[in-house]
Amino acid sequence: MSEITETAYKTGFDMIYLAACALQKETPADDVMKAMDFEQVYRFAKSQTMAAVTFYGLEFWEKAKTAVKPEIWAKWKEARDKAIRKNLLFDIEREKLFSFLEEAGIWYMPLKGSVMKELYPQAGMRQMADNDILFDKLYRVKVYEYMTGQGYETLYGDPEEVMPIENGELFLVHDSYLKQPVYNFEMHMTLFGKSSNPKWLAYYENVKERLQKDEGNGYGYHFRDEDFYVYMTAHASKHFNNGGHGLRNLMDVYVYLSQKKNLDRTYLERELGALELTEHEGIIRSLAEKLFGNSFIRLQEDMSGISEKEKEVLEICLSSGTYGTEKRLVETRLNKMSGEKSITVKERLKYLFRRLIPEEEVLLVRYPKLARKKYLLPLCVLIRMGEGAVHAPKRLWKEFTYIWKTKKK
Repeated sequence: MSEITETAYKTGFDMIYLAACALQKETPADDVMKAMDFEQVYRFAKSQTMAAVTFYGLEFWEKAKTAVKPEIWAKWKEARDKAIRKNLLFDIEREKLFSFLEEAGIWYMPLKGSVMKELYPQAGMRQMADNDILFDKLYRVKVYEYMTGQGYETLYGDPEEVMPIENGELFLVHDSYLKQPVYNFEMHMTLFGKSSNPKWLAYYENVKERLQKDEGNGYGYHFRDEDFYVYMTAHASKHFNNGGHGLRNLMDVYVYLSQKKNLDRTYLERELGALELTEHEGIIRSLAEKLFGNSFIRLQEDMSGISEKEKEVLEICLSSGTYGTEKRLVETRLNKMSGEKSITVKERLKYLFRRLIPEEEVLLVRYPKLARKKYLLPLCVLIRMGEGAVHAPKRLWKEFTYIWKTKKK
C-alpha cells in the first residue's frame, strides 16, 4: 500500500469496522475500539461521506460517549442528525417534483442515492449529496420552468435559449438545480456523456426500453433489480476509471446485494460482459463482502484473504475521498494517452494544452450563450482561465505538478 501511510491505512479500516458494525447491528469489540483515534476516524469518515453510518456503529459501543472527546462526539452526532434531516427534506422536495411530472405527463425515474438509501437499515445511514432523476429530455424546458419557479438556480440559464445542441445531439448529461439550504437536483436527460465508454452509450441509448412501469402512479419508472445493479456498477466504474471513488460505493454494493439475494446471475454476467465490466464487478463485489460483511475481517492484521487486484482497488478507495482525486484523474488520462509506452514530454504538453484550451464541446456546456457564437470561443477560453486563476489557483497548480510528475503504470 505505497500511496497511503500506515496510520491512514489503520484509520481507514477503523472506519470500515464501525460501518460494518452499524450495518450488521453488532457491538464493536472493546480491544478494537480502545485502539482507535476517534478524531482521525471521524475526519476520515467525513471525507468519505460515511460519518452518519459510522456514528451508528459508534453508538453500539456502550463506552463510546466517555471514550470520545465531547467536541468530536458532538460533531459526529451532528453529522448523523444532519444526514437524517437532509434525506427527509430531499424526500419531501422530490415528491413535489414527482407530482409536477405526473401532472405534466412527463415520464421519470429516480436514480442512485434516492433508491439506495431505502435499503440501509436505519435513516440517514446512506448520505446523499444530490438527487438524480432521469426524465424525458423533450420536456427539459418545462422542467426548467418548474424548478426555477420553485426558487432553484441553475448554471446554464433558460434551456430554450441556450440548450447546447449540435446536429440534434445534447452535450449535457444533466441540468443541475440548487436551492438553499441543502437542495441539489441533477435532472438527467441521459445516463452517460460522450466521453464515456462507447459501449455504455450504445447500451443506454434507448434507456426507457429497459425500464419497468411503477405501480401506483402514471409516469414513474424503475429499473428491474438486475438492471439497477448493472447501472450502479457502470456509474461507479466511470468514477473509478477517472479520478477513483471512495468506500461508500463498496458499501452500496454490499448493502444492495445483501438486500437483493435472488438476482439472476446469468443475466448479470451477460449484461456486465456486454459493458466490459465483468472483471471489475467481480473484484468490487468480493471486496465489498469482505469489508462490510459479517466476517469483519481485520485486514490490517491479516491480508491473506484479499487478492492482489482487490488490494489495488482498496488502496484507491482508501485514498480517494468520496468521488476520487485530481491526481488519479491526471494519471488515468495520461496513461490512457500513452498506451503501452512511457509518457512522453509531447503527451504531457498535449494534455496541458487540452486543459488550457478545451474542445468546443466543453465550452458549449460551460458557456452556452457565448460559445454558440464561434467567433467568441477565444473569449470563452480566456474567461475559463481567469475563473480558474481567481477561484482555484492551488488546485490548478497541483494539477500542473501532477502532469509532470505522473509516471507510467
